[in-house]
Amino acid sequence: MCKILLVDDEEDVLELAQVHLSQIGHQIYSAQNGEEALQFLASHESDPPCMVLTDLRMPILDGWDLVHALHHDHRWVNLPVIVYSASILPGAAPPLLNAKAYWSRRPPKQALEQIHEHCLLHHQSWPPLASSETP
Repeated sequence: MCKILLVDDEEDVLELAQVHLSQIGHQIYSAQNGEEALQFLASHESDPPCMVLTDLRMPILDGWDLVHALHHDHRWVNLPVIVYSASILPGAAPPLLNAKAYWSRRPPKQALEQIHEHCLLHHQSWPPLASSETP
């Protein structure tokens, strides 16, 4: 089970990702903006999430500044970050950010199902999803 911090100011996007990721066995935390995410991380320093999944456009502290802050703080420099945004178009060059992956605004279901691949702790130990197809 990965512990994932979702950062987005839109409740419907948070809820959609949270429901799907919870259903496949991950523990989900959420923050409405980058400032809340940094506060969450500071209060969970002894038991941090496995990764951060963040939008870029948010009020107070956006995803650009959040990623910058994470990679300039020795506590979070190795914390995997996945960025998603409406400005990330399929096939286009990713933004100049230090992130493990770049997804379009509503992360594809397949990407969410394989999110453990970006986790330093669980990328090899996560059990594969059971196939619903019969031979």
